[in-house]
Amino acid sequence: MGRILAVLIWLITALSVALFLTGKWWFPVGATAHAALIDRQFLTTIIVVGLAFSAAQIGLGWTIWKFSDSGDGGRAAHSHGNNRLEVIWTVVTAVIFISLGIMGQKVWAQLHFSSAPAGSYQVEVVAQQFQWSFHYPGNDGILGLMRLIRMPRMTMSRRRWSYL
Repeated sequence: MGRILAVLIWLITALSVALFLTGKWWFPVGATAHAALIDRQFLTTIIVVGLAFSAAQIGLGWTIWKFSDSGDGGRAAHSHGNNRLEVIWTVVTAVIFISLGIMGQKVWAQLHFSSAPAGSYQVEVVAQQFQWSFHYPGNDGILGLMRLIRMPRMTMSRRRWSYL
């Protein structure tokens, strides 16, 4: 039974990686000048995380395969772990993810600390539940006041709506 589980884990891992390699569910064409930087950072992150995921799942499958019940009735050996190995994989993981974070900060800084290109204009965007509100400047290029109307909260009692 353990070997079937190991093979199942390897198949699920292979199918998961194949879904990303096909590129069928990927980003649409970039709409901004910064889209290429963000897409490249995302691709780098996906590759690193995909390799870590694949290695972990292959290792898990190998462990299940190797240490599955052989049917001879023998007892399993107890292990207290390997502190040196645990420190190594924790430090390597931390270095990898901190490096990804630093690379992402460079992309974020290029996006937020660079000035807008010539000929662009400011648009105010407000996020609301299930929608976005865009506020464009008038003919004079200045944003006016934006008033969002707040609807009163309503409750239903005895099949009649009442305002609170």
